[in-house]
Amino acid sequence: MSNQGLQAHYPATQQSLLRRTEQIMRSLKENNTSASGEPSAPKLEVKVQNRGNSLKVNWIKQDDGGSPIKHYLVRYKAKHTSHWKPEIRLPNGSEYVVLSGLDWNTEYEIHVVAENQQGKSEPGILSFRTAIEPTTIPATLGCRCVTYSLAALLLSMLTVHWLS
Repeated sequence: MSNQGLQAHYPATQQSLLRRTEQIMRSLKENNTSASGEPSAPKLEVKVQNRGNSLKVNWIKQDDGGSPIKHYLVRYKAKHTSHWKPEIRLPNGSEYVVLSGLDWNTEYEIHVVAENQQGKSEPGILSFRTAIEPTTIPATLGCRCVTYSLAALLLSMLTVHWLS
């Protein structure tokens, strides 16, 4: 229906409402915003922690679908298995989760979903690999202090033995 047809069929306030509704719908479509009320998938970033088998996963809140986010649901698993770890539920306002005690040199997949009153978002998905397990170096390699400590201990034992 053209604007002239609108003017003929509807009073001015209804015409104004129709135009505003069309603008909102165009804006939603252009911004790829969900009109269904479900939130958009969070965007994910990962940061390796001090230990190579612990990771901090940050998410950036996207469109909430017009209803406040109630919580975030986090699931993860090693890619070579079909078994997901138990889901972690974090309250609204949370921006990250730290996953620790992960297997070394293993590729993981993580899903983060935002949930509001209207439903759940599609998951934000991220894959990452943990570091290769570090090898330990014995303290005695190239360390004179260990040699001196052993000599002092032996000398103490000889002194105690001699005095008794």
